[in-house]
Amino acid sequence: MLVVTNRRLVKGDFKERLEMVCKADVDAVVLREKDWTREECESFLQRLSALDKIFVNNPNMRNYSCISVPFAEFEYKKDVKTIVSVHSEEEAEIAEKKGASALMVGHIFATDCKKGLPPRGLEFLNKVCSAVSIPVFAIGGIDATNARYVMEAGAFGCAVMSGAMTKDNVSEYLEKIIEIERIYRSKKERLSDMASKLFARIASD
Repeated sequence: MLVVTNRRLVKGDFKERLEMVCKADVDAVVLREKDWTREECESFLQRLSALDKIFVNNPNMRNYSCISVPFAEFEYKKDVKTIVSVHSEEEAEIAEKKGASALMVGHIFATDCKKGLPPRGLEFLNKVCSAVSIPVFAIGGIDATNARYVMEAGAFGCAVMSGAMTKDNVSEYLEKIIEIERIYRSKKERLSDMASKLFARIASD
């Protein structure tokens, strides 16, 4: 699971909210506070205890070791892990070839964050996932009621923002989605293992 931040949605202390999110079994957290100065970003990061999960999306922090950027701003940098936001199969393929670590694709379902814009849907997500081999995280209107469809479409995981920033029991909210991810990732691993054994057997015959 990928969590994207928006401190303006948080009621209470933003750092405390982020620490709770990081304690959950999420894959990564995108610190998406684009209006912060470099000094503000660095000061906040110094106060966090789970830096290993943080990817920074801020134009003033492009040299950070783990970043998240829009496709149009993506430039491969050695030793920098990068999650790239894409909106087409072509962008996904180009981002992978250029060295992206993972992709964020959306928006999949209708969401208040994209009011008035039609969602791209599961068919689009499936096409993107089929076009690349790196992890794809789907974002946009995703919760525990539809996460299974995202995973069935081929995504490596789900990405959420609003719920992670506003839910009273954020740990429970995240865990419900993470458990769905675990189930589908386990199925994929078993199928991959079965396929590898089958190919090995065929090759030996």
